[in-house]
Amino acid sequence: MKRATAIGVLAAAVASSAAAWSSSSSSAAGDVEPNTVRATPAQQLQQARAATKRFQSVVVARRAGYSQSAPCIDGKGIHYRNLKLYREPGVHPARPEMLLYEPTSKGLVLVGVEYEQPDADQRLDTNADRPRLFGVRFDGPLDAHPTGPQKIHYHLHVWLWKANPSRLTEEFHPKVGCR
Repeated sequence: MKRATAIGVLAAAVASSAAAWSSSSSSAAGDVEPNTVRATPAQQLQQARAATKRFQSVVVARRAGYSQSAPCIDGKGIHYRNLKLYREPGVHPARPEMLLYEPTSKGLVLVGVEYEQPDADQRLDTNADRPRLFGVRFDGPLDAHPTGPQKIHYHLHVWLWKANPSRLTEEFHPKVGCR
């Protein structure tokens, strides 16, 4: 039953994103890399889920270059960052810069991903290079975090593995905590 509910929420989020996607231009500044620009939000979501399924195990994530970048944050979990992916230009649904884990009594559970993109001009008052995935524009530009390598940047949280009752791309998840 939980799985059916999660799939229903995910399907609704994709349908909502698809509507936003169809009303926007696929060639606007800040789009994803050329091989995914024409992918629909549903196709991008499939790419993201397929690529991150293996990271259900944090051991596999570590082997792939992800490492814990900050302590647990209520509503977001523990962030594991891949610096190599962060330093690559562009965004791609199958290569999230961060994985979001929730600590549970059974260990860390993958609940979502976060995409980050540095702001090209490093100005908080402009956003011409704002990226978009899943038919949704990233949040930002945002000031640098004191714990991360990023400067002024954009980010997008996507709750791929634990349905967010608010929406798929909400920054915080009301049911993700730090035990």
